[in-house]
Amino acid sequence: MSVRPVTAGEYIHDRRRDLGLTKGEVARRLRLSQTEWRDIERGGKEPDDDIIVAVAALLRMSPDELRERYGRWPIRPAPALRAVEAVESLDAVIGDLRLQVELAGANAADALRRAEVAEERARSAEATVLRLMEQLDSDWDGPPDYRSLQ
Repeated sequence: MSVRPVTAGEYIHDRRRDLGLTKGEVARRLRLSQTEWRDIERGGKEPDDDIIVAVAALLRMSPDELRERYGRWPIRPAPALRAVEAVESLDAVIGDLRLQVELAGANAADALRRAEVAEERARSAEATVLRLMEQLDSDWDGPPDYRSLQ
């Protein structure tokens, strides 16, 4: 039984699916139309070196390995690879910042709730003090006459 060789497009398709990426997501990240990406996966379009490097970075593989699948000689990483890596790093940083903002918002909401509870308790204590003072005023007949105690 012979095994049919896997084309570069089929390999890319399988690798994308293994990583759980959709065609649309990959096309968007690479700034390609969905038609262009579909043609690359089907083998109808052979991508240029910059696209190969970007695809390899996105699919977490060596650009040289992908170039070899297209029958090309290995190359040194192009600026496109560094750009894709930088964008992915920024995506991770943005995700972390969003999480921090959400947590800060939750902490701020909790602090506001605690401040409102403290304010309510302070008003209740103030009302109690005023009530006690009124009670003392009504019960008090004035200072004692110390001359009569001698």
